[in-house]
Amino acid sequence: MKKLVLFVAVLVATLNVKAQIIVVDPGHGYGATTSDNPDGRTATEIETALEVGLRTRNLIQASCTWTVYMTRTTNLNSWISVTQRATMANNWNADRILSIHCNAGGGTGTETFYCTQDDTNTAPDIAFAQKIQTDMSTNGQWNNRRCVEDNSFLAYHLGVLRYSSATGCLNEIGFVDSSDATKLTSSTWRDTFALSYFNSLKSNLNQTCATTPAPGTFTLTATPECNGTTTQVKLTWTASSNATSYDLYRNGNVYAAGLTGTTYTNTAVTAGTAYSYYVKAKNAGATQTTNSNGTLNVTALNCSLPGSFSLTATPECNGTTSRVSLSWTAAANATSYDLYRNGTVYAANLTGTTYSNTAVTAGTTYTYYVKAKNANGATNNSNGTLSVTAVNCSVPGAFTLSAVAECNANVSRVNLTWTVAANATTYDIFRNGSLYAADVTGTQFLNTYITPGTTYTYSITAKNTIGSTNNSNGTLTVTAITCPPGAFTLTASPTCSGTTSAINLTWTASPNATSYDIYRNGNLYASDVTGTSFLNTYLITAGTTYTYYVKAKNTAGTLNNSNGTLSVTATSCSARINSEDVNSEDILTLSLYPNPTDGVLNLELNHNDIKSIQYSIYDSNGRLVKEATLNEERSIDVSSLPSALYWLRVQINGQEFVKQIMKK
Repeated sequence: MKKLVLFVAVLVATLNVKAQIIVVDPGHGYGATTSDNPDGRTATEIETALEVGLRTRNLIQASCTWTVYMTRTTNLNSWISVTQRATMANNWNADRILSIHCNAGGGTGTETFYCTQDDTNTAPDIAFAQKIQTDMSTNGQWNNRRCVEDNSFLAYHLGVLRYSSATGCLNEIGFVDSSDATKLTSSTWRDTFALSYFNSLKSNLNQTCATTPAPGTFTLTATPECNGTTTQVKLTWTASSNATSYDLYRNGNVYAAGLTGTTYTNTAVTAGTAYSYYVKAKNAGATQTTNSNGTLNVTALNCSLPGSFSLTATPECNGTTSRVSLSWTAAANATSYDLYRNGTVYAANLTGTTYSNTAVTAGTTYTYYVKAKNANGATNNSNGTLSVTAVNCSVPGAFTLSAVAECNANVSRVNLTWTVAANATTYDIFRNGSLYAADVTGTQFLNTYITPGTTYTYSITAKNTIGSTNNSNGTLTVTAITCPPGAFTLTASPTCSGTTSAINLTWTASPNATSYDIYRNGNLYASDVTGTSFLNTYLITAGTTYTYYVKAKNTAGTLNNSNGTLSVTATSCSARINSEDVNSEDILTLSLYPNPTDGVLNLELNHNDIKSIQYSIYDSNGRLVKEATLNEERSIDVSSLPSALYWLRVQINGQEFVKQIMKK
């Protein structure tokens, strides 16, 4: 029974020793950014403490069955207070807590602090601290500064030790502001510091874990590239200390295992496809180390020749400077472009898709093409060599204006012509000082919207995109002329004015005419008629034939009606209505009153159903002085007529009445 009890006790003691819980506490840390530094510590201390702590953890995990906790595993977003660190260790039921720091103040060497405040047994803390200090000074080749109770040197207790229940110490590896800093930032020395901590822990805990350290830190580079026209990704990594082989992971899965070198070319890739890579370093230990710069993402290159593209060459002006603007569509896979002018390279290794060729001479023709390039070859623009002529970018040249008043048949106009202004694209015409016609492209303008006898002034401005030039001979003054009357035709028809025979003359209006002369039987019969009709009732004998023509007049001349002299025979009007053949009740009668009148002339009809009455009033010379249509009205206002005798011609339902009236 005693043997059984002894065995159980030994087993429990062994399990307690083997299943140690270690808390590694890298001191300080950053906030959200490296500039967010709550403790005001240097980057060397913050980053060295974490790196040595992580390497210590890796050594333990690779060789021992202990449980290892880290109070922080990153530099950013990792700051926590010292009391929080102690609480974390207590919550994890830590057996040992090792707080890692770096010193400052210009000294050199390593020192370790412990805290035995409130401890009933001070020996474990002192022994642990002394082992850490002795090994670090020896392995790190440091000056052994001290190993003491914290408040005996610092005058205060270190919170991470004061409030932690575990056996622990705080080690200041070296000084960040002296020659010690060179070793603190060395990856090799960081491995040495971690191994020193690991061995100190094993010794203090009386453990004999495996001695194979975990592979050291290393970095990976992933470079997409072309091998001829084949796309590939070249992977290289720095050697990991203690590593015996490497596994390459692509897109999260093992892609190549057991690699012994530090390079790998991944040729099984598709152009334009993105891939992710990381590498794990391995050895006989259980711990693998992943490249410290994390997963790398790259996209495989397209290793074909540059693709098809087209070129545009546009001659243009930049102010008064002539240039050719060249632009081209992007060529797929191209890394640069060469521009050729007149068959030779003019501009090489262009990275954009535009070029402004300013070294040109106006009027000179140039040829252009572009060659797209990459490491695999070159491709010319698909639309071939383009030829362009550099434009003249000066303002329009001198020119003169001519303004001539003239007639086009019977139409009065001003004919404007001017000499060509060099470089002009359009012209603006100014009349009487104001813009009259804009952007005229020729060198002639016919101004027909004029009034004969009126004087007009003209000037012209030649324009292009650069500027403008006025005609050199200044503003011209010209008076529109009156043109002769235009063509017109005459109609002559026999009619009756009551029972009086008459000849009704009408004609179309003659352009430009101011009045007309009527000729009967070859002699002037009525002059200066201003209308376009005339009722000839005077000395007309039924059965007699009369000839007529009309002459249109103005100050520029005269013109006879174009259809020549007309002959017409007067009809008899004495028996227009035969009372024996017509019911007396159907005969329409018209009477006028008062006659003479000084204003309104009333019409009285024997029928009340008359809806429309047309009337015309002629003077004693047969000139029409007034005409209108009456609907419901039965009166005619003659108050505006001069006092005289007139002939009133009334048409009602096809019947015609001619009566003489007197205006008082």
